[in-house]
Amino acid sequence: MVDWLTCIDCPDGQLDSVLALALRDYVGTVRMLAGHLLNGPGASRLASFDEASARVHRANVEYALARREPLPIPVNEFVALYHTRYERVWRMRAALALGAMRVLPLLAPLDTLHAQPAKVALDSALNLPALDTFVLRTVGFALDNLDARGVPQGLIPVR
Repeated sequence: MVDWLTCIDCPDGQLDSVLALALRDYVGTVRMLAGHLLNGPGASRLASFDEASARVHRANVEYALARREPLPIPVNEFVALYHTRYERVWRMRAALALGAMRVLPLLAPLDTLHAQPAKVALDSALNLPALDTFVLRTVGFALDNLDARGVPQGLIPVR
């Protein structure tokens, strides 16, 4: 699941793996994805990511100094920028997976059988005051039956 939540140029199979997990344990998979959507990656994962971003920034500064080029933006701005992007992608991918689970032919009956937990999680996200615009748009996309149906076919090949 983490591979799907963090991938940028996702290879075939990332979303497939999450959807296959949902076939085996629908409610458990929805709960995990709902937690990732509503709470983000978690404090320890974000702290690790921020440390890695600071290391990248140091390397960028060393590179610029060695070549007498302008220095990059200050480390706190650099870390904050990538922190926001990391958390945003994490939440957006959780929303896209929940949207696909709601409408794909093999999974939609499971969502209905279990009182639509994927839709409930997506609806809950709309009420969070701190979600940024990009995440909110993705949640809206995942809630739209026609748009959500296009997620796997249009963005990520699903076998």
